Parts: sequence; structure tokens; C-alpha cells
Amino acid sequence: MERLAPPLQTLTAIEPADRILVALKTLQAPMVGVWSTSMLLAHLGQKPAMPPNLFVVLCQPASMRILFLKQRSPVLTRLIAATQSAAEQAAEIVRTLRHLENTHVLERGSQRFGVLLMGGADGLAAALSGDRLDVLPPQSVWGSKSVQDWTHVLFDVVCKGPPGQLAPLSYRAAYLAGGVTKATRIGVALSVAITVWIASASVSSSIQAQRERTQVQAAIEGIASHIAKVDLATEAFGVSPDMVRKALALDADEIASAPDLELHMGQLSDILGSLPGAHLKSMQWQVLNASDVACPQEGTVNAAVALPDPASELPPSRKVELQLTLLLAEGIGPRQLAQQAGEFTRLLKQMEGVKVMRDPSRELRDGDISTGSARTPTDRDLVWCLTLPGVHAVKKIAKEGAL
Repeated sequence: MERLAPPLQTLTAIEPADRILVALKTLQAPMVGVWSTSMLLAHLGQKPAMPPNLFVVLCQPASMRILFLKQRSPVLTRLIAATQSAAEQAAEIVRTLRHLENTHVLERGSQRFGVLLMGGADGLAAALSGDRLDVLPPQSVWGSKSVQDWTHVLFDVVCKGPPGQLAPLSYRAAYLAGGVTKATRIGVALSVAITVWIASASVSSSIQAQRERTQVQAAIEGIASHIAKVDLATEAFGVSPDMVRKALALDADEIASAPDLELHMGQLSDILGSLPGAHLKSMQWQVLNASDVACPQEGTVNAAVALPDPASELPPSRKVELQLTLLLAEGIGPRQLAQQAGEFTRLLKQMEGVKVMRDPSRELRDGDISTGSARTPTDRDLVWCLTLPGVHAVKKIAKEGAL
């Protein structure tokens, strides 16, 4: 029975291929594609809003096409000559249903099927209701849109490029070439747009650089004009800028930064007053340049000149050399003499910025410990040599003068 009545029958319902090709050759416009009406109807009937088992009926003035979909797959399509009355159109649809039941595509019974009417005579829906065929309301399929010409609906489906295109590739060459040409033109247009954008960015950068260069040049000219005005004002003052700088340097180096002799004498007086019986026999106070060697007569390592710090912002400063000859109390032994000399050295080192270059207390201590004969009790002349800062109140006047 299945060999005589197969369960699935599909008819393409199109004209013979040679007749179609002859008709297509006469076309002058580029061919997008060829779709059969049955394929377009099947595409409409496969929408999710449609029932799975559906009759799609397209009624036209010269013909009527019936397509049946079982589980959303096209099973049968028929093309019938023109029928005008609702009874004739209903009879053809019912005849198609009976054929499907006779060939066991559908089971006989009480199952009802949906019908999508695309056109048709008045009263066709009522004529089908008695044969288990329910016409779908238009609003459930197309919404509130009223369709007058169904060929426009099919044309909209074709414009979306559904599957099932039948035209040979040679007939569609002009259309496909046009699509490639369009894509090429779009690519060229994008390339030109990118090139123009890059060029515009480069031009914008050049304009901005030129603008900044103009601003810098204007600023330089303004500064030069200001310097010229300052020079004119200086010339009107009557004294050259170099002479003013030298005067400021002289004031800073020789006057404002002169060492404070009164301060040093006051500190020495306080130190001597703290040693009972000590007397100052002689004193030599002199200002030395930075390159001069302090206490040169000593000839020791301590008399070496300290090199200036390269990282320092200040120029080498002057220093004060102070030589003191001290008489300590009479009648004291060598140990007491060394203790008083050491105490005097300790008090000297408390002065701000002092460097003791010669320390007789060290000689007394070394002589007393080693031999006990380096000094005698009657030899009480002790000579100290030290350096003090060569600026007033240890202020950085040299730096202020440089500014």
C-alpha cells in the first residue's frame, strides 16, 4: 500500500525548465532570482504563528493554488484552473483533503485543519467549515493590516531572499557582479574616507604646531621687548648692571659677611673665666681666604685644606684663624695641667663651627702617659690653633649675594 500510496508527496508545480529558461532570456534587467509560487506559499505557512498542519490557498483571477503543509513541511501543491464561485473553490480544497486522506498522508477522523485564504470568493469560509476546515482570521496572521493584493505579500517575501532560488548562475551573473561592484565601491569609499580622516588629522596637527610656534615667537618677542625696556631704564639710571652686581658682591663678601670679632672674644672670655688661674698670654685673630691654609706652621695632616663640596650651591667661604697662647695656674702637677688643657679644648669645641687644628692637651696627655717627660711643670705656655666660620653669625650670606 505504501508503494501505491506513499505517505509523502511533493509536487513542484512549475513550468517545464526549457520554457522557463526561454522566457528568462528575453529579460533585459539583471535577474535577482526565480522562486516558485509554491515555495513562497510554503515560506508564509512556516511562520511560528501558523498551525503546524495548514492549507495555504492563493486565489487569483485565472487560477487557484492549494498548498498543504504537514508539521510545517510542504507535502502537496495543486494548481487549478480559474474557479469563480465559493462552492467551486471549496470543492477543490475539500477534494485535496480527501486525496490526502485516501493516500494516507492524513488520518481520517475528526481532526480539524487550518486554512490560510489569500483571496477567494465571498462565502468561502462558511462553505469550508462543514468539512473540518477552519479559515484563519486575517488579524491573527497579518494583524490589523488589510491585504488587498496578495502578490505584494509574495513580492515582500522574495525581497528577503528566501531559500529555494531556481535561476541558473549564468542568468544571475549581472546581478551578482553588480553586488560585488557595490561592495567594492563601498570599500573604496571607506578607504578614501579613512585616508581623508588621517590627512585631516595630520593637517590639524600641523596647524596646531604652527599656532603654537606663533605663540612661542610672540612670547619671545614680548620678552625681548621687556629686556630692551629694562636696559633703557638701566641706562637712564646712570650705572651699568655689571657695576651694580660688583657692588652687591662686595657688600655681601666684605661687609655683610665679615666675621664677628666681638662674638668670638666674648666666647673666649667666658671659656677663660671658667678655668681658675688661667691667663691669656697672646692671641692672633686673622681672616683667611678659602684657598689659604690654616695654621701652616704646624705642618701636620690637620693643616690640610678641605676641598669644597662639588654638590654645594654655595661658593667656598672664608675662615678665621685663631691662635691662642694660654698660661694655666701655677703650682699644679702635670696631670692637673693636662686635665685643665683638655677642659679648655672641650670648651673650645663647643663654639659654633670651630675646628681645633692644634691641641696641646693631646701632647700633654701623650707625654704624661708614655714618658712623663714631654712637659715640665714650669713650662706652662700652651698654644692652641683653631679655625672659625668666616661669615657673620654663620649666615649663608654668600648664597644671598649670589641671588
